[in-house]
Amino acid sequence: AISENPNSEIKGELVAFNEKRQLSLVLVELSEGRRHQIRVQLSAAGFPIYGDVFYGAQAAERIFLHAYNYQFCLNGKNYNQKDSIFTYADQYFSIDDI
Repeated sequence: AISENPNSEIKGELVAFNEKRQLSLVLVELSEGRRHQIRVQLSAAGFPIYGDVFYGAQAAERIFLHAYNYQFCLNGKNYNQKDSIFTYADQYFSIDDI
């Protein structure tokens, strides 16, 4: 996979692991908003996003990549939009996984 900027970095934190399904819930923070940045870097590290067949994952009903917090500045004004980190994850992870 080719990244638009190989120096782009992401920070990740394991939130939960479902051993039965072999799925991890990971909180990722971008340093830059590069196209496919999370998908490329996680796949290159051997951890493609579930459902992302383009980057080597097994097929699923969709790509399991969900932005729960957007923060940006536009024309001098700060914007912040938050959602629940478990909006879609609750069907794959229980409170026991956390």
